[in-house]
Amino acid sequence: MFLNNQKIMGKQFFEHITNKICERFDFLFKLNYQIKEKNFEYKWSSISQHEDLLFILTNPQINRDIRIIFIPINDTGARLDNFGITIWDNKNMITIWDNKNMKHIEIDNYMKLYHKDEYKELSLRSFEGTFEEKLDQLLDYVVNIMQKYLLEVLEGKKWIKVPMDWGGAK
Repeated sequence: MFLNNQKIMGKQFFEHITNKICERFDFLFKLNYQIKEKNFEYKWSSISQHEDLLFILTNPQINRDIRIIFIPINDTGARLDNFGITIWDNKNMITIWDNKNMKHIEIDNYMKLYHKDEYKELSLRSFEGTFEEKLDQLLDYVVNIMQKYLLEVLEGKKWIKVPMDWGGAK
């Protein structure tokens, strides 16, 4: 991995990204969100040959989590630079596999469904510039969505139903 033409690997690279997320998402800490988990060895896929980033912010007062996954490369080693950002309502969930009570909003699907004219894929490839510039733009884009459209959800005042986009598979 390269960051500003400097080689960065593993934990140091992911730590940098989580620090950037914390800087940009500072408004969430004012809403009583706190860091729940930083996993620099997360495997998004059970067949994955590389580490991905899992970063979870939580607000235990309202039982909401924000789960951020960053997948830098795919299993062939090609650059992917995809983010998955999901808001979870954990109020009635017994386990993460409790599909009956599972409520979550994938920001990517939310934008495709409700604000198609403003939609950008949550990938660094959707933005221009250096790695740092792309990361800043992507995080600013997500913060704008959260503050403009999802603030009441993040405050625990309401919930928006967003159907799961299975991408043609079920």
